[in-house]
Parts: sequence; structure tokens; C-alpha cells
Amino acid sequence: MDTLGIIAKELKKLHMTQKSLTDHLGLAQTAFTDWKAGKSRSYEKYLPQIADFLAVDVNYLLGRTAIKNAPAEAGGVGTAYSDEALTLADDFMSLSPERRQIAKDLVASLIRQQGL
Repeated sequence: MDTLGIIAKELKKLHMTQKSLTDHLGLAQTAFTDWKAGKSRSYEKYLPQIADFLAVDVNYLLGRTAIKNAPAEAGGVGTAYSDEALTLADDFMSLSPERRQIAKDLVASLIRQQGL
């Protein structure tokens, strides 16, 4: 999948629109359409901001890694997540807000039962 496809997929998972991204970047609403049509590659200079907006690593957007959130460099505060944790997070974010709340309540209940 190309960079724009990855961006579109992540926007969808977060229930966000292309317009929300272009608004965040201070660009015209048509910018994303122009990118997808190959009229412009200006998105490349916005990759760090897009990655921050989507809470993913730039290398993930570029298709260089399947890991969405790379650990921060030495001395940073980043965390490396297992593939299982990332899949679980993706699944969780694909739920509606109402179902996410149900999942949170269920997990909290399970943790209380475990005495954690």
C-alpha cells in the first residue's frame, strides 16, 4: 500500500475525514484529492505533521515498517509495542465510541476481578 493509502486507512480507523487532516495542516480541502490524483506530492513535506496527527511513525506512513509507533530514540519516552498489542489497539479503534466504552468497562471489570 502506498503512503496515501496508509494515510487514508488510518483516517478511516480513527473515524476522521481527509478534510480534518487538511484543516489540521492548514491546507485547502482539495489538497488530499490532488495528492491522490498525482497532481501534487506536497504531502511529503507534511509527513512529520501527518504522522503526529495520526499518532503513528513516519516510517509506517512510508510503508517501511508495519510498526505504527516506533520507540523513541535513546533517552526518549517512547515504548515499543508488540504486534499483538498493536493489532488489539487497531481493533479497539475500529469500534464505535459506544462499543469502545463497553470494551473499556469490560477490561476494567476483568482487571478488578484479577485484583490487579
